[in-house]
Amino acid sequence: MLDMLAAVLEQTGPADVMVSTWTQGKAEMEGVAGLLRTHKITRFRLLVDRSFVTRHPGYVKHIHAIAGPESVRQTKTHAKFALIAGGDYRITIRTSMNFNHNPRLEQFDLDDDPTIYDFFAAAVDEIFQVVPAGLDVANSKIESGFEAIRFGVDVAQGFDYTGFRFNVDIQR
Repeated sequence: MLDMLAAVLEQTGPADVMVSTWTQGKAEMEGVAGLLRTHKITRFRLLVDRSFVTRHPGYVKHIHAIAGPESVRQTKTHAKFALIAGGDYRITIRTSMNFNHNPRLEQFDLDDDPTIYDFFAAAVDEIFQVVPAGLDVANSKIESGFEAIRFGVDVAQGFDYTGFRFNVDIQR
Protein backbone atom coordinates (compact mmCIF):
# COMPACT_ATOMS: atom_id res chain seq x y z
CA MET A 1 0.00 0.00 0.00
CA LEU A 2 2.84 2.42 0.77
CA ASP A 3 4.30 1.80 -2.69
CA MET A 4 0.89 2.54 -4.23
CA LEU A 5 0.57 5.77 -2.24
CA ALA A 6 4.04 6.90 -3.31
CA ALA A 7 3.28 6.12 -6.97
CA VAL A 8 -0.02 8.01 -6.85
CA LEU A 9 1.62 10.99 -5.11
CA GLU A 10 4.13 11.16 -7.97
CA GLN A 11 1.15 11.77 -10.27
CA THR A 12 -0.96 14.03 -8.04
CA GLY A 13 1.79 16.09 -6.47
CA PRO A 14 1.40 17.07 -2.80
CA ALA A 15 -1.85 15.69 -1.41
CA ASP A 16 -3.95 14.94 1.63
CA VAL A 17 -3.87 11.21 2.43
CA MET A 18 -6.19 9.11 4.56
CA VAL A 19 -5.60 5.41 5.23
CA SER A 20 -8.09 2.97 6.75
CA THR A 21 -6.61 -0.35 7.84
CA TRP A 22 -6.97 -3.14 10.32
CA THR A 23 -3.26 -2.90 11.13
CA GLN A 24 -0.17 -1.02 10.00
CA GLY A 25 3.54 -1.71 10.10
CA LYS A 26 6.45 0.34 11.43
CA ALA A 27 8.11 0.57 8.01
CA GLU A 28 4.91 1.91 6.48
CA MET A 29 4.53 4.56 9.16
CA GLU A 30 8.20 5.52 8.72
CA GLY A 31 7.42 5.85 5.00
CA VAL A 32 4.52 8.16 5.86
CA ALA A 33 6.87 10.19 8.08
CA GLY A 34 9.24 10.59 5.14
CA LEU A 35 6.42 11.66 2.83
CA LEU A 36 5.27 14.18 5.44
CA ARG A 37 8.83 15.54 5.87
CA THR A 38 9.20 16.02 2.11
CA HIS A 39 5.70 17.57 1.92
CA LYS A 40 4.47 14.96 -0.56
CA ILE A 41 1.75 14.29 2.03
CA THR A 42 0.27 17.58 3.20
CA ARG A 43 -2.15 16.08 5.72
CA PHE A 44 -2.32 12.49 6.97
CA ARG A 45 -5.19 10.76 8.75
CA LEU A 46 -5.27 7.16 9.94
CA LEU A 47 -8.27 5.02 10.84
CA VAL A 48 -7.49 1.73 12.59
CA ASP A 49 -9.38 -1.09 14.23
CA ARG A 50 -9.82 -0.71 17.96
CA SER A 51 -7.99 -4.01 18.52
CA PHE A 52 -4.73 -2.52 17.22
CA VAL A 53 -3.78 -1.00 20.59
CA THR A 54 -4.21 -4.30 22.43
CA ARG A 55 -2.27 -6.17 19.73
CA HIS A 56 0.59 -3.61 19.58
CA PRO A 57 0.49 -1.46 22.74
CA GLY A 58 4.11 -0.31 22.46
CA TYR A 59 3.54 1.16 19.02
CA VAL A 60 1.00 3.82 20.10
CA LYS A 61 3.55 6.56 20.95
CA HIS A 62 5.38 5.96 17.68
CA ILE A 63 2.23 6.47 15.60
CA HIS A 64 1.29 9.55 17.64
CA ALA A 65 4.79 10.95 17.03
CA ILE A 66 4.47 10.48 13.26
CA ALA A 67 0.83 11.31 12.61
CA GLY A 68 -0.14 13.22 15.74
CA PRO A 69 -2.92 11.97 18.04
CA GLU A 70 -5.47 14.27 16.36
CA SER A 71 -4.84 12.49 13.04
CA VAL A 72 -5.74 9.01 14.34
CA ARG A 73 -9.09 7.40 15.13
CA GLN A 74 -10.06 3.92 16.26
CA THR A 75 -13.31 2.18 15.41
CA LYS A 76 -14.62 -1.27 14.70
CA THR A 77 -13.28 -1.79 11.19
CA HIS A 78 -11.80 -4.27 8.81
CA ALA A 79 -12.05 -1.85 5.86
CA LYS A 80 -8.86 -1.22 3.94
CA PHE A 81 -8.79 1.81 1.69
CA ALA A 82 -6.85 4.98 1.02
CA LEU A 83 -8.01 8.41 -0.09
CA ILE A 84 -5.67 10.82 -1.88
CA ALA A 85 -6.76 14.39 -2.70
CA GLY A 86 -4.28 16.56 -4.55
CA GLY A 87 -4.88 19.15 -7.24
CA ASP A 88 -7.88 18.01 -9.28
CA TYR A 89 -7.35 14.36 -8.31
CA ARG A 90 -9.69 12.48 -5.97
CA ILE A 91 -8.20 8.98 -5.76
CA THR A 92 -9.77 6.08 -3.89
CA ILE A 93 -7.86 2.83 -3.44
CA ARG A 94 -9.96 -0.06 -2.17
CA THR A 95 -7.93 -3.12 -1.30
CA SER A 96 -7.64 -6.36 0.59
CA MET A 97 -4.18 -5.39 1.91
CA ASN A 98 -3.45 -3.89 5.28
CA PHE A 99 -0.96 -1.04 5.64
CA ASN A 100 1.98 -3.33 6.34
CA HIS A 101 4.41 -5.58 4.48
CA ASN A 102 2.77 -8.98 4.13
CA PRO A 103 3.68 -10.68 0.83
CA ARG A 104 0.42 -12.26 -0.24
CA LEU A 105 -1.78 -12.23 -3.27
CA GLU A 106 -3.81 -9.06 -2.73
CA GLN A 107 -6.46 -7.19 -4.67
CA PHE A 108 -6.93 -3.47 -5.23
CA ASP A 109 -9.07 -1.08 -7.24
CA LEU A 110 -7.89 2.46 -7.90
CA ASP A 111 -10.38 5.10 -9.03
CA ASP A 112 -10.00 8.80 -9.78
CA ASP A 113 -13.66 9.58 -9.27
CA PRO A 114 -14.98 12.39 -7.06
CA THR A 115 -18.24 10.53 -6.36
CA ILE A 116 -16.49 7.42 -5.03
CA TYR A 117 -13.98 9.56 -3.13
CA ASP A 118 -16.73 11.70 -1.56
CA PHE A 119 -18.63 8.57 -0.46
CA PHE A 120 -15.63 7.26 1.50
CA ALA A 121 -14.50 10.71 2.68
CA ALA A 122 -17.93 11.44 4.17
CA ALA A 123 -17.78 8.20 6.19
CA VAL A 124 -14.29 9.01 7.46
CA ASP A 125 -15.26 12.58 8.31
CA GLU A 126 -18.21 11.30 10.33
CA ILE A 127 -15.99 8.87 12.25
CA PHE A 128 -13.50 11.65 12.96
CA GLN A 129 -16.35 13.76 14.34
CA VAL A 130 -17.89 11.18 16.69
CA VAL A 131 -14.87 9.19 17.90
CA PRO A 132 -12.29 10.88 20.17
CA ALA A 133 -8.79 11.39 18.75
CA GLY A 134 -5.81 9.14 19.40
CA LEU A 135 -4.92 5.59 20.28
CA ASP A 136 -5.33 6.02 24.03
CA VAL A 137 -9.14 6.32 24.03
CA ALA A 138 -11.34 4.31 26.37
CA ASN A 139 -13.07 1.39 24.64
CA SER A 140 -16.46 2.66 25.86
CA LYS A 141 -15.94 5.93 23.94
CA ILE A 142 -14.90 4.07 20.79
CA GLU A 143 -17.97 1.84 21.10
CA SER A 144 -20.39 4.74 21.69
CA GLY A 145 -18.84 6.61 18.76
CA PHE A 146 -19.27 3.57 16.54
CA GLU A 147 -22.90 3.23 17.60
CA ALA A 148 -23.51 6.89 16.65
CA ILE A 149 -22.13 6.51 13.11
CA ARG A 150 -24.77 6.60 10.38
CA PHE A 151 -22.45 7.08 7.38
CA GLY A 152 -24.80 9.75 6.04
CA VAL A 153 -27.68 7.28 5.81
CA ASP A 154 -31.17 8.20 6.93
CA VAL A 155 -32.12 4.70 8.03
CA ALA A 156 -35.84 5.36 7.65
CA GLN A 157 -35.45 6.70 4.10
CA GLY A 158 -32.69 4.50 2.66
CA PHE A 159 -30.26 6.22 0.32
CA ASP A 160 -29.59 6.71 -3.36
CA TYR A 161 -26.02 6.24 -4.58
CA THR A 162 -25.32 7.10 -8.23
CA GLY A 163 -28.69 5.92 -9.45
CA PHE A 164 -28.88 2.74 -7.37
CA ARG A 165 -31.44 2.77 -4.56
CA PHE A 166 -30.47 0.98 -1.37
CA ASN A 167 -32.94 0.40 1.42
CA VAL A 168 -31.19 -0.07 4.70
CA ASP A 169 -32.61 -1.86 7.71
CA ILE A 170 -30.05 -1.59 10.48
CA GLN A 171 -30.80 -3.59 13.60
CA ARG A 172 -28.59 -2.82 16.59
